Amino acid sequence: MTTETATMMRVDFDETVPVPVDVVYGYLRSPEDWPRLYGTFGDVRDLGDGWFAVPLPGERPDLEARMTVTRPNERAAWDLRGIFTGRGEVRLSESGGGTRITGLEEIDVSAFENDQELLETIDREFRAIWQIGWDRLREQAREPAAGGV
Repeated sequence: MTTETATMMRVDFDETVPVPVDVVYGYLRSPEDWPRLYGTFGDVRDLGDGWFAVPLPGERPDLEARMTVTRPNERAAWDLRGIFTGRGEVRLSESGGGTRITGLEEIDVSAFENDQELLETIDREFRAIWQIGWDRLREQAREPAAGGV
């Protein structure tokens, strides 16, 4: 589910995937790991001081992210800077042999507030990236012999 205010785009999620919590955490513990979850759109670059540039699809500027919380198999949180300033967080818990993932990503979209069409496109793209990750985790559970995500 996504909600928007005048300057913030918020993507909330509550997903359960049939993959162990330690496997899920492995994809979320650092921006360096994120492309393994949603696929790669280019190489992650180390920007120093814990910041990483994570390529996004198409002609979008890179997502610049730095971890603020890493609690193995429980929680990961990050800050965003640059054109997509904001924050994100995931909480993990075991659920019926899999993992429940709850969280959010909030992004300041004030730079785009005069272009409703672009705002809607950015919103769709961020939701789609998260959905790719959830789908890849579910696929990994169906085909464990394929080598994982």
